[in-house]
Amino acid sequence: MESPTTDAPELDSPGDRIGPPSPRPVWHLTPERNWMNDPNGLVHVDGVFHAFFQYNPGGAGWGNMSWGHAVSEDLLTWRELDVAIPFTDNEQVYSGSAVIDHGNTSGLGDGVTDPVVAIYTAATTDRLQAQALAVSRDRGMTWERYAGNPVLDRGSREFRDPKVFRYSGGDGPARWIMVAVEAVAHEVLIYSSENLRDWTWESKFDVPMPLDELWECPDLISLPLDGEERWVMLLSTHSHDPANTQGSRMRWFLGDFDGHRFVPAPGEQWRLLDLGRDFYAGVTFADAPDGRRLMLGWMSNWQYAREVPTEPFRGAMSLPRELSLRRADARAGSGGIDLVQTPVVPEGLEWRPVDVAAHEPAEVEVGVTGVLSVEADLAGGRTLALELCSGDEVLATVTLDGASRELVFDRPAPGGEGVHETFPSVRRMPLGGDGRLASVQIFLDAHLVEIFACDGAAVMSHQAFVGADGWRVRVAGDASAQVMVGATDTE
Repeated sequence: MESPTTDAPELDSPGDRIGPPSPRPVWHLTPERNWMNDPNGLVHVDGVFHAFFQYNPGGAGWGNMSWGHAVSEDLLTWRELDVAIPFTDNEQVYSGSAVIDHGNTSGLGDGVTDPVVAIYTAATTDRLQAQALAVSRDRGMTWERYAGNPVLDRGSREFRDPKVFRYSGGDGPARWIMVAVEAVAHEVLIYSSENLRDWTWESKFDVPMPLDELWECPDLISLPLDGEERWVMLLSTHSHDPANTQGSRMRWFLGDFDGHRFVPAPGEQWRLLDLGRDFYAGVTFADAPDGRRLMLGWMSNWQYAREVPTEPFRGAMSLPRELSLRRADARAGSGGIDLVQTPVVPEGLEWRPVDVAAHEPAEVEVGVTGVLSVEADLAGGRTLALELCSGDEVLATVTLDGASRELVFDRPAPGGEGVHETFPSVRRMPLGGDGRLASVQIFLDAHLVEIFACDGAAVMSHQAFVGADGWRVRVAGDASAQVMVGATDTE
């Protein structure tokens, strides 16, 4: 959650535009209208996924921060509900998390149903940030602020984004763990609690980043690997420095956690989670079925988020991604351990094949929403280029380069005025594989483009503002390929 102490203005106006309006995504969570950023309070309750999110009830620009609310049974079809926790005259409701308080450890329940408790950052008019609670006694549908707020106050202007989970390992009884950040000081702070109301300092994690950026939206999760429990720290970072051409990004760090301290794995360092321009603030669901680690992220970038040409809404979430750990493919030359992201895909996709012969260009009509599954023969350093077009305009080019074994995403400046200087960009990621075949999935959903390679070990997310007629893909190069196009009847 970006702090108002940065240069971010509070806006109720639509903001600048960088082109004509793009259609609304089908598979991604968007608000019916107005501004959305970070996912908050992701929790699964009684078969329903609840996604809360940073929301401006008053307009399509950042400001009046409240928790918007949507629910889904399949993570792809969402129903927006009333604002869950609205801003007040003296408090904006910044990012945080939610948990089902099994056994009512907080004492905030009604004695009948386990309460759902939200832990959020209260940003007050004195420009301080502290952690506060809200409670739902009807399984996440309606919310009431806790009368004893704030529950954790450091007297700081940059202390925010609490992610809370239940921990039952190590020494002592089960307890709640909170990770939050001192954004400017570059610290992830770890606290513990028996009741969600009284918090005890445990430790901090402050392994430095390559660049001087704000730290935001931490998450600490356990994942199995080779029959053992390992821990991953997720973190989002952002810079307002014009020389920083990435702007917003997410990183991850492998380590171990004993209920008190997160300790890096030997030789480990921060690694990028998504190699594109438009993935930020990703956090995981509490109480997801079967212990799955399901993540949503905000698909935008603080450098130009206020300028995107969507209306009457501005902001979208990513496809849900299931996280897992896997020994890295030695053939890809990476070594070590990969964090794998597997997208949750729509059921009932109807596939049609498109065979692409070397040196024979082909065109593929996708529509506003669809999936490209590409398998290319890159033997001998061959290449395959997929131009993602809106009408006759090339919005981005995806090149599978057999010589470098890389996927290259090239996004030029779109038409229209007010384009941020960093919007045009080129990003690269490994293709992995055996040196010959390369397999890639490309999800196109209105202006949202998500690309998965190396069986989910390499991922990039971008925005590219397609027109109302949808996507047309031109395929060319000296590599032969088969392109499968998947679509549903939901467009």
